[in-house]
This record gives sequence, structure tokens and C-alpha cells, in this order.
Amino acid sequence: MKKLIAWLKSPSSDLLLFILILVMVNLIGAGMYFRIDLTSQKSFSLSRLSKELVRSLEEPLTVNVFFSDNLPAVYKSTGQYLNDILTEYEGASSGNFSCTFFDMDKPENQDLAAGYGITQVQIQEFSNNELGFKNAYMGIAVTYRDRIEIINEISSEEGLEYKLTSLFSQMIAESNALEGLDGKIGMCLYATKALGSFSISGFDTLESEVLRAYTKLNSENMDRISFRSESPGDADAVSVAERYGLQYLTWENPSVAGKTSSGVIGLVLEYGGEFRTIPLRLARSIFGGYGITGLDSLDDNLSAALKSLVSKTMTVGYITGHGEIPLSSPAAGNSLMNNELNAANFAANASDRYEFEEITLAENEVPAGIDCLIINGPKTPFTEEELYKLDQFLMAGGNLMVFLDPFEIVSPPGEQAYYTQPQFLPIQTGLETILAKYGISMGNNYVLDLKCYEDLNMRGGPGAFLYYIPVVERTGMNQKHPISENLSYVLFLQPSSIVLEENETDENGKLLKTVLAKSSPDSWLAENPETFGYDLMTPPSGETDLGSKNLAVLVEGEFSSAYGSAPETGTSGDSGQLAEKEEDAGMKATQVHLSGSIRPGKIFAAGSSAITTQQVVDQAGSQPIAVFLRNVLDYMNGAEDFCTMRTKGMSLNTLNVKQGASVQAAKIFNQYGLPVLVAVFGLLAWRHRSRRRKIIRIRYEELKSGWNSQNGAAGVTTVDSGKNLTDRKDGADNDQA
Repeated sequence: MKKLIAWLKSPSSDLLLFILILVMVNLIGAGMYFRIDLTSQKSFSLSRLSKELVRSLEEPLTVNVFFSDNLPAVYKSTGQYLNDILTEYEGASSGNFSCTFFDMDKPENQDLAAGYGITQVQIQEFSNNELGFKNAYMGIAVTYRDRIEIINEISSEEGLEYKLTSLFSQMIAESNALEGLDGKIGMCLYATKALGSFSISGFDTLESEVLRAYTKLNSENMDRISFRSESPGDADAVSVAERYGLQYLTWENPSVAGKTSSGVIGLVLEYGGEFRTIPLRLARSIFGGYGITGLDSLDDNLSAALKSLVSKTMTVGYITGHGEIPLSSPAAGNSLMNNELNAANFAANASDRYEFEEITLAENEVPAGIDCLIINGPKTPFTEEELYKLDQFLMAGGNLMVFLDPFEIVSPPGEQAYYTQPQFLPIQTGLETILAKYGISMGNNYVLDLKCYEDLNMRGGPGAFLYYIPVVERTGMNQKHPISENLSYVLFLQPSSIVLEENETDENGKLLKTVLAKSSPDSWLAENPETFGYDLMTPPSGETDLGSKNLAVLVEGEFSSAYGSAPETGTSGDSGQLAEKEEDAGMKATQVHLSGSIRPGKIFAAGSSAITTQQVVDQAGSQPIAVFLRNVLDYMNGAEDFCTMRTKGMSLNTLNVKQGASVQAAKIFNQYGLPVLVAVFGLLAWRHRSRRRKIIRIRYEELKSGWNSQNGAAGVTTVDSGKNLTDRKDGADNDQA
């Protein structure tokens, strides 16, 4: 043993120990995964949402990867990225995530891929100076419970994490709306028992009907919902009504003269600090008396509210009835050529997470379970009643996406459209008024920009600059907000300007105002609709009129109502809902007026509805404006992590586009300036090297002269530098003689 220890301490064991340590490090490293992501966008690291999703899996989720080897470099890097990111998913999970990679050269694996529905895709391959085509497998199959989903063609790593996480999330949500929740959903029926003495139709069976609906909903959702019933009275009733935006009732107490009693009716779902109210309201019947509305659709409303509260798939309201941009495209014909604009591509690009439900405010209330409303290009005014519904929806914690046009463009019919300028008719919908009270002033103008889209094919001729289509480059996009931080440029079609208060928050410090996109400093406004025309879009003569204009803004937080009280006309709809303060038999029913937000809300505003149409939004959703709109929709519905995932790798350091004299100067410099600079630097380098050689030569001569002088003093005779050693030996012999 002593000999072994002595040998280990001796230098003779170093090589063997080094080899042994190297083998051990490799064996340990083979079972570990470690990577440092130094990119500014963390493009090669999992986002927080992705980690939380796989960490909260309660049942196994399996990813089978069918990706061919020996692919061209661009596709091979995609395969490596897919391998790395799936490994990160597996490392972040709690053990219920697994992935398997198959060798696609084996026939049995090809048969397995075909069984999942994954087929070969054709890719380009450049080999031996020839361009050819090759079939390859580039897909995955995801299995969760009894569901199987596939992605058949993964040809780029751009946005891949978003595609994977959204697919996993959708599968989990559709399998069980309550997957991964901590605790139970609370359902509470608020019904003051004293209301039973007023012979309200449906009140006697209210609790039994709610219990029936609760039992059904709870059995469908793994017993994850708890129920309770409360009977608040007087001050408590008013407090509950104000907290949840419910309807409350007041009446004179017959036992105590001059005293007023209060009650409330409402149904609420709550989880994690969030809540959804179910429409249960008191309404006057056509035969007199009161009845409770909403019981006939209680099951559907509860399911919708629960889905909105906990599910990853959401319903978005789309306001109609005022000439808005339609959601669907015509069945036949070229809608773009026929000036039939629609938002079908916008809706289709969001269909993986959102369902759009058309709502006519003049006839209906905002349904339960809808947290976001889209108002896209209205042409006719809203009634005061409709505006009040939007205001109270916002006060209740709802979110509004508003696309308002400053003018309605009316083109002449038939062939005259090619020879006559269209008319630009100002639009006033009433939305401008209430938005101004929230701190958003929509301009009645068009923003024109020198940094704009250049069209080579329009009637303006080759190189026509379309000033009414500003190109918002990276400097114009808010680089600190998840909606726009990774976007390098976005096209805004026919936008108007938007003015926000200069201070970041309102006087109460409860509102955060953010500019998401603005035009370049070389932009101006066209405000006169009588003289406005495409051929008149010329830059102003004075530079003082130029400056950046806000094109898209976001305001979020706790708002103050645009109304001091409910309008006198009330809020009656098809259901015969009571107008405010309508009385019957000494009882007064009031839908509580929310003077301020009971939950934080959001307003997104853009001065153009054209940016949602097929003119700029492609079917694949790959254009920057399509990504921008989808990011807005996700952010408004509380999924801001998806914004960052979707835009990973999209930010490019684009060149600054120059025009006129600067272009000619750059051209001359590239043609003549660079060769001259190369020649000058070459000449300077040659002169530097010549001078250096001269200095070395002089220094060498000085050293040689000094050394010869020393040897001469010692009696050494030197013939040349090549015989120094011989001369030194001969001199030594002579000295001895």
C-alpha cells in the first residue's frame, strides 16, 4: 500500500491519473445537460410559462420526434434546436414530460410516423453545384391522455417554443379545464331572503336551480368547485353589489317607519383573486310584477364563466351593428379586389386560443365569460346606452381593443374609381368622447410619413412612396413592452394620430399609459378631408411641421367611469331588464353604477382598422403586423408570456434606409472610397514595416560593434560572426602558450 501511495505521489502516475479523471468527467457529463444562453432575447432558453406548464403536469405528456438526419445545414440546425429545447422541457418538468427521438432511416419508424399522420416534406438541397430536392421527416407527435396532436413540418426554430407551449397548453385545457389548479373554485349565490316577500317570479326556486346547475358543473369538473349561499342585507347588500357589479334592490321597511332596507341577487365564481359574475337579474314581465332572468341559460353561462376563469382557451367579444369590419370573408370572389375588407385572417390566426363571438350591444348585454371586447372600424354612432354598457364593462375589469378610423373612404362606382379620387367622410361614433375621458384622444386625421412603404406596381409609377403606410422601424416600437419589444418593423395602413397625457400615470397614480408604436420624426398630419387625396400627399414645406406621432397606445389600471350615473334611458334590452330606479309595489331595483374600476382593466387603441384586414394580415400570420396584433390580443387576455415566446428571434438589426444625396454618397464611397482606403492603409503598413526594419538594422549594428569592442579588449580577433566560437578557442590557446 505504501508503494502504491508513493507511486501515486510520484510524477510517473500523472499521465494515468489525468486519463482517469478525463474519463470520469466525460461519464458524468454524459448524464447532465447544461447550457448558457447569452442572447439578449434568451432565444435558446425556456420562458417562465413553459417551465410552469411542464412542471404542473399531473399526467404524462409524451413527444415523439420524427426528424431525419443528414439534412442541409439550415434544417440540421433546426433539428438540433428542437432536440435542445425538448431536453430543456424535460429537465424543467416534474417527471411527467418525456421525449423520444426516432431514427428515420429505419422502415419501422417510418411506418410509425405514418400511423401518427406525419408525412415527408420536400426540401431544397444544394450539392455538387446543383440544386435538387429531397424528402425528409420533420415532424413531432404529442400524446396527452387520449389526445394526439401533430406538427408535420418544423422547418425553422423561429417561434418554435411558442408553437410547442401553446400546443401543450391547448391539449391540457381541452382535456380538463381545471388541470393544475391549486384548490377549488368558489361559487357563491348572493340572494337576500327578505326578497321572498315580494312575490318575485323564480325567487322560490332560485337556490334549488343554482344547486342543480352547480351539481352538474361540479361533476363534470372532477369535484373541484365548492358552493355556498349568503343572504346579505342592508349595508352588506350594497357592499356586495359594488364589489361584483351586481344588481341590488331597496324598499321601505314596513315595520320601521322611514327606514329603507336593501337586498341583492347575484351569482359569482371566484378563484385566485379573480371572479366572474353570472347574469341573474330582476326584470319586469309584460304582465306586471318582477321575475328573475338568466335561469333558463344558467348551465351555459356557468360553463362559459368557468372556462373564462381557468381555461387557456378564451372567448373574445366582437362588437357588430355599426358597420364594423366583418369577421368572415365572402364565400366566393376576390374580396380585396371588390373592396370587401374583412378580418378573417386576423381571427383565423388567433383560432388556436380564442373564439370570436359577435355581440350586438343594442340588443344584448355582454355575455358572461367574456373579458375582452374588440371594436373594429365602426362607421355609425353608438347610442348612449351602448356606450354606457362599454363603460361599465371596463369598470368591471373588462378589456377593450379599439380600432377607430378617422374617415370613411367612399370610392366612386365602376370604372370611375380608377380616374376619380375617393371621398373621405369624417367618422364620429361617440367612442371618441368616452376614450378621451380615459385619457386617449383619437385624431381626426391621417399620419403621413417619409419613412413609408414603397410600391413599385401602383399607378403612381415605379418607386411610388405611399406616405399613408408608415413603416414603423425598431426605433419606433416600444422595446420595453412584451407586445413590441422584439419586433423590428411594422406596417401601419392609413393610421390616425393618438394623443396620450404626457405623464406616465394619471393624477391618482392608478393608470399606466404606454405608447407601443409611433411614426418616424419625418411624419406629418393630413387633417382636411375636403382636400385630402392620395395625389396630394406631399411633405410639408416647413420642417417645423414634422414629428413623431403615436399610432398605437395601451392604457391599463383602475379607470374612473366616463359617466356620473346611469343614463336616463336605462339599460333595458330584449330581456326586459329594469331601467335604473324603476319602482313597483314600493320596491326599487337598481343595477349598481360603477363609478370606478372594481378590477384593473386595459384599453388598447389604434387609429386604423385597416391593419386587421387581409390587406396587410396574411393567412399564415407571419407578417410583423399580424404578430403585433396577436401579441396585443394575448396581452389583453393575460397571456403576456406568449408575446415574448412568439417573437423570439424576430428582432433584426435592420439597416437605416436612406434616400437622395445620402444614397449617392454611400454608393460613391463603396465604389471608390473603400479601394482608396485599402491602398492608403497598405501604403501606411508598408512604410511602417520599412521603418521597423531600418530601426532593427541600426540596432543590430550597434550591438555588433559593442560586442566586437569587448572581444578585442580580451585579445580576441574576429573575422566574421560565423567564426566567433573558433576565434574564441584559438585566442584561449594562445593565452596558454
